[in-house]
Amino acid sequence: MSIPHRRLLRPLQASRSTRRHWLAACCLAAGATSAQAADKTRFHLLEATIPQVQQAILDKRITSTELVTLYLKRIKAYDGVCVSQPKGVLGPITTIPNAGQINSLVTLNLRPAALKKWGFDKRKARSLTDKKDADAAMPDAFEIAAAQDAAFARTGKLVGPLHGVVMAIKDQYDTFDMRTTSGADVDYANDRPPDDATFVKRLREAGAIVIAKSNLGEYASGIPRSSYGGTFCNPYDTERSPRGSSSGSGSAVGANLVMCAIAEESGSSIRGPASAASAVGIAATEELVSRDGMVQIGINTRVGPICRTVADAARVLDVIAGYDPKDELTAFTVGRMPEKPYVNYAQPQRLDGLRIGVLREYMNKSLFTKADE
Repeated sequence: MSIPHRRLLRPLQASRSTRRHWLAACCLAAGATSAQAADKTRFHLLEATIPQVQQAILDKRITSTELVTLYLKRIKAYDGVCVSQPKGVLGPITTIPNAGQINSLVTLNLRPAALKKWGFDKRKARSLTDKKDADAAMPDAFEIAAAQDAAFARTGKLVGPLHGVVMAIKDQYDTFDMRTTSGADVDYANDRPPDDATFVKRLREAGAIVIAKSNLGEYASGIPRSSYGGTFCNPYDTERSPRGSSSGSGSAVGANLVMCAIAEESGSSIRGPASAASAVGIAATEELVSRDGMVQIGINTRVGPICRTVADAARVLDVIAGYDPKDELTAFTVGRMPEKPYVNYAQPQRLDGLRIGVLREYMNKSLFTKADE
């Protein structure tokens, strides 16, 4: 309400009705001020960075369990079928303008009861071959989050550098608690691998909460479709390509369905999906991150994170990089890692002394295709 300044200056001379309006306006202004103050302390999930999430946990404005709940609400709202497929997942499809869905996550880390309670499709189950899924040694996302919350309540400290970081893992990598089929749909005797990929184990030990396996171009093909998960879409324009086999990971990050994700690249399957989703991907060199537990290891396959900021991607890389005896190529990291964590080099700084190379052959606009433009 806007109150004329004369009435505010001479409230005693105003009518009884005006005085009521003036008092109401004061109450509204006071309410707005307190609402603004509360808004500053409230945690906002969208575009939240790892430091912001962890500060909110330290300030007791949010718990890991509440984080999982918030992300699942977004997954429930935005990760449905994004194309018209009248004959099912394997039939012909047509795109849907502004579909409002992206279908980026193929499997959710929820026990059957939680999956049913949230109303997710049964095909999102952690395993189709273990119907009961009651092994206590395989906690789901809520159970992992609850354990984190209990540890924080006990110690007042974060359990690790990725405490509360809700992540998705490309279905090309082993997760001992969730089906791992590289997007394929066949009659498996057991759709779970015996253990985690090395980098997945490192993520969990650092406090990351794996909430899902991300959809992918089946067996790492460049087509954004798998026989199990179906077609997935670009979060900014559902009629455009999300680019590359790892685009389930990239799209999930871009749509704030997870905080970060792990992707794989042999051509441009980290950089492409990150670019299409307005995110940040790091395509590490082969020897930097272990490829143990990877379906279809090739001569040029690389593991890397996708997050929304450079610093967050560096934080994840700090956890997963380094020597692993299960992947002989990582021996080349010994004695060659940077002196400081990668995140230290992800801060703004001056460019004094740096040389910038320009690839002129990529700037000849007469050679550009429409896609280049």
